[in-house]
Amino acid sequence: MTGVVIGIYVTAAWLSRSNPTVLAELGQEDGGVEWASAWAFLLAAFVYCGRALRLTEGRILAALLALGALLIALEELSWGQRLVGYRPPELFLESNFQQELNVHNLVAKAWRMRAFLAVVLGYGVGLRLLTVLAPAQARRFGVLAPPWALAPAFLVTALIFNARPWHLSGEWAELGLGIGMLAGALLIEPSWPRLPPRFLAFTAPAAVVLCGLLGFGTAWLTARRASSPALVAQAQLECYALSDDLRRVPFRSPRHHRRAYHAVADRGPQLELTSFRSLIGPALPEERAQYLLDPWNSPYWVLVECPEGGGPCRQVVYSMGPNRRREGRPGDFQGDDIGVDLEL
Repeated sequence: MTGVVIGIYVTAAWLSRSNPTVLAELGQEDGGVEWASAWAFLLAAFVYCGRALRLTEGRILAALLALGALLIALEELSWGQRLVGYRPPELFLESNFQQELNVHNLVAKAWRMRAFLAVVLGYGVGLRLLTVLAPAQARRFGVLAPPWALAPAFLVTALIFNARPWHLSGEWAELGLGIGMLAGALLIEPSWPRLPPRFLAFTAPAAVVLCGLLGFGTAWLTARRASSPALVAQAQLECYALSDDLRRVPFRSPRHHRRAYHAVADRGPQLELTSFRSLIGPALPEERAQYLLDPWNSPYWVLVECPEGGGPCRQVVYSMGPNRRREGRPGDFQGDDIGVDLEL
């Protein structure tokens, strides 16, 4: 299984050089990598729940691991927000940089990275070290430790997450952690009763294949969500109005690509969204207007590009559309993406 995890990272590194567009598409929000990660954590939670129900020693730890894997999966999916399209509470719209319902993005980046590394190394290496350094205490508390053979996979995952050697490498590291937890849940001692060893040898690889099929299948299905023409027309109208407001105050940097709410906040009180806020009504409620959300409760985005040698700048204001997923590069308006592309 270590070879499988490292193989995934080798594939990502190869794509970063040979086809960065495909790498970005796979690793984006609601892409195949994120969905495969979520399925890996969900399956790990299911397996650990089964162990908690079956074991006498280690039941508490198995239950905690099941709960932890489930919470990670739900955080990864923003508790179904992008899947269903509901509007999260105001705290998350204002303080979460993704404007999504997940707790980990309320925390500073440095602490998020420390927490991820603590989970990777604590689960993948620390539990096994505990069985070596304090075997009596480990047996007493029923410590369930992944096999040593998985330790290199967790160490490489920690390295990838910390070094960030390619675009969106954090998403690939999350996939590595999910697969590692699932493999650990399946291969951890004691083994499953009434299952022959030959069958057990194939359970972890089969589970990884299942995660891939479920992950990329879910990404494919969710990318094909449709919406009413009225909502699409409303989003287009709001993009025009927001673009009209933003072009009146120039951006400070030559390249700017951010969620519209944060881009507007950075430009201070001199920017009044008069055109956008004039649309407030039944189709654009106040809370959606306040946090610059599209009709599917996802953030509007702003892209500004200025040539290095001078000349007109390009401003793109867009929504990811009904499927809440960006297709292609920003401003290409592929798939169901909606927006306005202006020359400033």
